[in-house]
Amino acid sequence: MIDNYVKIIYSYICWINKNKIESVGGIQLEEINNNIKFGCGNIPTWKNGEAHDITFVVTEDCNLRCKYCYISGKASEKVMTIETAKKAVDYLLDSGEVFNSEAVVWNFIGGEPLLEIDLIDQICDYIKVETYRRNHKWGNCYRFNICTNGILYDTEKVQNLIKKNKSNISMGITIDGTKEKHDLQRVYPDGKGSYDDIIDNVNKWKEQFGSPITKVTIGHDDLIYVAESIIHLWNLGLTNVPANVVYEDVWEAGDDVLFEQQLMKLADYVLDNELWNKYSCTLFEEHIGYPQSKKDKCRNHCGTGKMLAIDYRGMLYPCIRFMDYSLSRKKEFSIGSIYDGIDLDKVRTFYGLDAVVQSTDECLNCEVAAGCGWCQGNNYDNSDSDTLFQRSTYICKMHKARVRAVNYYWEKLKEKTGKERQWVSKNNHLYFILSDDSVEHCNYSNNDNENFMNHDVLNRGLDFAAKNFYRPVLLHSNSKSIIDYNKVTKYKDKIDIYPVERDFEFGETTSYPVYSAQNIHLKSDKSICIVNIHENEIKDLDSTVIKLLEKFQRININIKINSKDFNFSLYKEKLKNISEEMLKYYKNGVMKEVNKITDILLIDEMENCNFGVNNYALAPNGKIYICPAFYYNDPENYICSIGEEISIKNQNLFKISSSKFCSQCEIYSCNRCVYDNKKRTREYSVPSSIQCKVSSIEYSTSYKFIKEIEDNKIEIAQFKRLKEIEYDDIIEKIKSDTFSPYNMC
Repeated sequence: MIDNYVKIIYSYICWINKNKIESVGGIQLEEINNNIKFGCGNIPTWKNGEAHDITFVVTEDCNLRCKYCYISGKASEKVMTIETAKKAVDYLLDSGEVFNSEAVVWNFIGGEPLLEIDLIDQICDYIKVETYRRNHKWGNCYRFNICTNGILYDTEKVQNLIKKNKSNISMGITIDGTKEKHDLQRVYPDGKGSYDDIIDNVNKWKEQFGSPITKVTIGHDDLIYVAESIIHLWNLGLTNVPANVVYEDVWEAGDDVLFEQQLMKLADYVLDNELWNKYSCTLFEEHIGYPQSKKDKCRNHCGTGKMLAIDYRGMLYPCIRFMDYSLSRKKEFSIGSIYDGIDLDKVRTFYGLDAVVQSTDECLNCEVAAGCGWCQGNNYDNSDSDTLFQRSTYICKMHKARVRAVNYYWEKLKEKTGKERQWVSKNNHLYFILSDDSVEHCNYSNNDNENFMNHDVLNRGLDFAAKNFYRPVLLHSNSKSIIDYNKVTKYKDKIDIYPVERDFEFGETTSYPVYSAQNIHLKSDKSICIVNIHENEIKDLDSTVIKLLEKFQRININIKINSKDFNFSLYKEKLKNISEEMLKYYKNGVMKEVNKITDILLIDEMENCNFGVNNYALAPNGKIYICPAFYYNDPENYICSIGEEISIKNQNLFKISSSKFCSQCEIYSCNRCVYDNKKRTREYSVPSSIQCKVSSIEYSTSYKFIKEIEDNKIEIAQFKRLKEIEYDDIIEKIKSDTFSPYNMC
């Protein structure tokens, strides 16, 4: 239900983006966004990352033996010849039907590529000559890029190469941070650290390339140095620092806790010194830590398959991670050669990769999946059956630790600057029943027992929510204040639902007042409200909602049905009256929303209460329940105590996919109350006839409303068209497919 409350916000954001609105409430959006770099600033890419990426592995040898390096073997004899390189260039330039991008990046890596500086120089010359001679489009749109450990950076030949290609070359030097962190991993064959030999070259590197970028790789051994290392790099003048943990199986128990502590330490440093508009680090990107969207699930996080690597023999690979020297368990995965061309059948596999086909249900349904990446080569190397379609998940706990630290940073940043994090709806909610007389917001009834949630249970609940990525929803008491908000500051990303008679000061958190048919005269400064209508008050539904529409942009109607004698025809009539009133607003250019009418126009999949799957309730007694209704009906019917793992037997029964009724139904905005299901049908997954018929009436009203919108030529871009549904109860559709002796309609 909460997910539906925030639809209006999402619609508003879509409207702003679609219409390129530059300010809201007098505040310039560009000004808000541009003042924050730390967490918002993406590392720039040449041609927005749309250039073809071609990599020459000029040698497999290296002058270092970095401990975390995925290259499992260093081979001094495996060096590319100039003849092989020229043949590769010829093949690429002659194959315009395959390599048809408008721009190209020619990468040179190893091993350590600068060990073969003469070869790189010759290859660069040959590329320039041949693209000019052939009048190739890449002749005027190319970059050379070298990724080096920096040991040989200041040598004469390297400097000559830079001068020779000054306007078209970039070079990245890997510095892991402080001397302690760097020398812990990036060592010579004899174990000696390399920091001192590299750091002297940094000033020249900055002079030559302006704002160069170094990448920090984080492994188990150097976790304790993460914060100070990134600060160290900033102090060296490297303001943009990409960083990531290794994907390999190196992590031990407790590493996630240490990583989170280090990131929070770094966040505090940025906040205390007000550096958020000066430095950037990819570890704190604001878009991570949310449920994945449908669009995200259809993408492959890794860029493999969109790039091309060439080894010393002229063999072609989708990425260097598929070469023999990068793999420890599997054989190399070649997709062709410069002699025979690319085997397009092997390339097809990479076009079939996305998050869905290679992830477990746990990963796909993870509340914080956004930003959790993978390396396709590492997936292949660790797969059980020699496949690309099995995702490696060694970084799971590390990603969640990162998300908690990122949440911490953005909450603190908001306190200091007012900067809102990019808004994304969360799926998981933990409802806090603050007292036995807490406000009703769904199909349950509170009671007058004098049980109140104490601060210990509240704080443990907030800690549990933060650790497990639940958004707290506080159901406030009808009679007294339970919370001292001066003491509850650790979790700002919460929702407050409260009786309108007791208008709280919630600060900047999301909050919704709850009305009844008897108190609609009361004022509120909110834009969204909830109104409870009991079944014996249906006669007043239209007048109540129409009055509230004068004050609110969105109204969430909560119909409370307890009997078996609901007046369907009267409900249909009252919804029709409300829709007619709403149409008047739309004709005047005022967008209003009522959940029972407009929600179905905004969604294309089931949006139900999700209790027992994504949402749970915490009661004053410190116990967790499926939802508030289960607590009020039977306090002994709890799942677990706060702090314990939430585990429900046959939890799949709460999911849409487990219900033959709901999975086939097209009325996506149905409340689908699992408590009502259990009470009336004895099954969580089977809805009652009342629930289905009520939803059908709502759908029919929505269908007619959107038709009126279209007939009046009112453009609402985010509203979708509906098709007419011929059943009043989904069982009519199911029953038509099978024999039944009962007349159930």
